[in-house]
Amino acid sequence: MQFGLEKMVDYAEKAQCRHVSFAKYFGENDLPPCRNHCDFCKDPTSTVARASQFQQSCSSTKMIKASKSAQDDSEPYGGGKRPRHDDEYECSASEARERLEREEAARMRDVIQSEFAKRRKLNEARSESLRDYIPSTEYPIKEPKSNFIPNLAPQRREAVVRLISQALEENWLLFERPCECVEAASMLEWSIYRNTKSIVTYQHKTVGKVSEIKKLSKECKKFEFVRLAIEPNVFTSAANLIH
Repeated sequence: MQFGLEKMVDYAEKAQCRHVSFAKYFGENDLPPCRNHCDFCKDPTSTVARASQFQQSCSSTKMIKASKSAQDDSEPYGGGKRPRHDDEYECSASEARERLEREEAARMRDVIQSEFAKRRKLNEARSESLRDYIPSTEYPIKEPKSNFIPNLAPQRREAVVRLISQALEENWLLFERPCECVEAASMLEWSIYRNTKSIVTYQHKTVGKVSEIKKLSKECKKFEFVRLAIEPNVFTSAANLIH
């Protein structure tokens, strides 16, 4: 993993989705593309062109410096000293490059600190929600204190169980009297939850599951539920141990 200025420069110079780049840095590799929410996704052609132009500018500066150095070495004067104007040119180009790097480093530092601050606030909010949390008896969830998806409140998971349960009840009433809709919904939600790393992907998958069941109901087809075995976790995170 990259750290500090190295990561900031890589983030700024590479033409890629900014949100996916941030997500990968924090270990969230299953995020969908952000579409039009960053400069790259809004206009990838222009972003690639600007990145390429910046790289070419840096390369050109290095080539000019190398050319001047070779010329001065072959035609020394005054004891092998280089002409004054060449020293001034190289110094000004170097200073400009360093100034740009400092400004970009400062900007990226602010962005990353802001991102960390947001995540700290979300963690604090989740801790508060867990302290005030009273498990639902109508739509229970499995392992409400687990932390597979950081910052996902258990109340939100219960709402998903309720939506899936209602969709299942509507579907199964077409064929037989439902008797285990809530239990099945809880297991379906748990399967999605424990195999997902981000809130955005969790929301996408749960909405997809509800839509899938409702589509089968419209087509008068039964949703086939396969009971899943609840396996113990091989790995337990530090956050789970604390809870």
